[in-house]
Amino acid sequence: MKWGIIQDDTCLFCNEHETLQHLFFNCKVVAEVWSKLLMYLHEYHQAKGWEEEARWLVGKGTCKSFKRKLRRLCMTTAIYHIWAARNKRHFEAVEQNCNSIVSRCVADIRACVGS
Repeated sequence: MKWGIIQDDTCLFCNEHETLQHLFFNCKVVAEVWSKLLMYLHEYHQAKGWEEEARWLVGKGTCKSFKRKLRRLCMTTAIYHIWAARNKRHFEAVEQNCNSIVSRCVADIRACVGS
């Protein structure tokens, strides 16, 4: 390790080969995070990947709908907390399971919408 850069390409959640696609969508731990967050939003959709999710977010609902904004908020908080959990595992040896990541996402979503 040099300058805080991780040189090992092993996923810290499941020990498979880590790519951005894997880390944020294909990892079994992360897939469970997405599943629980989408159920929280009452969305029955399976997160698949960057391009698919971008099309899904853009294509759903009217431009100013609350539900659409909530979907975007969910995606950004999930990406942030998945990345943060990965880095905590590597740099601080602190493990966060799926439920911990989901709880942090839900807390941030609630804080943003004021409920």
